[in-house]
Amino acid sequence: PSTSAPTTTPDASTLPSETPDTGTGNSLSDYTGTPIIARLNVRGHIGTGDDERFMAFKLSGSADVMVRAVGDALSAYSLTNLLVDPEMRLYKYNDANDLSAGSTEQTAGSNDNYTTHAQSSTIVSEAATIFPAITLQSSEAASLTTLSSGYYSNQVFDKSYSASNGSRIGWVGVDMTSNDGSATFTSVATRGIVKAGDGAMYAGFEIIGDSSQTRKIFVRGRGASLADFGVSNVMSDAQLQLFRYTNAEKTESELLQLNDNYTSQSNASEIAAKAKELLNVDLQATDPGMILDLGPGYYTIQFESADGETGNGWIGIDDITE
Repeated sequence: PSTSAPTTTPDASTLPSETPDTGTGNSLSDYTGTPIIARLNVRGHIGTGDDERFMAFKLSGSADVMVRAVGDALSAYSLTNLLVDPEMRLYKYNDANDLSAGSTEQTAGSNDNYTTHAQSSTIVSEAATIFPAITLQSSEAASLTTLSSGYYSNQVFDKSYSASNGSRIGWVGVDMTSNDGSATFTSVATRGIVKAGDGAMYAGFEIIGDSSQTRKIFVRGRGASLADFGVSNVMSDAQLQLFRYTNAEKTESELLQLNDNYTSQSNASEIAAKAKELLNVDLQATDPGMILDLGPGYYTIQFESADGETGNGWIGIDDITE
């Protein structure tokens, strides 16, 4: 990996906690087993329709999972044009291997204002232990519930959306707070509108566990290929950068890899084959992708247009360790 300084400073609001938080079941704070993906998050523009934030994740095992949709609280990080009134709806696909079989809403995981959730006090205490410590506003959405193995989709939209205001910046996080000893996120994907500057899409994920071991992680972005699924206004030339933070204070980072077109990678055929295997997707030549061996640590992805355009884009992160 490159040790040169990143050309763009990674977004601090996407970072996971320095110390994994404790939950309502078996704590992750002392976890030293086989590395697992324990938390995921994304920041970017959220609106309505195709501009909603769609965040899907596949969970292996049983775990307590906290899901949050944040807008106004991001003002603490000097961000503006923020989501005013987010609402989220959590669904579980009826068949994880056949998404066309439909899904069922998980009402305990859906929420409008977190203060109405049965676990509101625990949500506040859990959120305070995760870096950055986001102090939720009453209008922001969050839930904490036990989830079993399966494929889930969290849909976040702006209740205050209007054509005159357009989309606004929001943050969505999915955090494992405890598990049955074997749970992990094996896949996560997020889709939404991507703009230039602060409107870029930033994703973060944390791997915890035995520092002597690594996982084989597949990271890819999609723009043009989304049109094959009926998504409008897609990015024609997406680009992604993967960073790793190198100190506990999260003030220093290294750029692991930048990719514009996956076809430029030496393992392009492996990338294309894995995308086809996972979601039966044919990547376009302008879609970026990379496969790397990653150990425990804190990673962020900066996803944007290679030429500064606005459009819908998609990021996927998969643990493909065999």
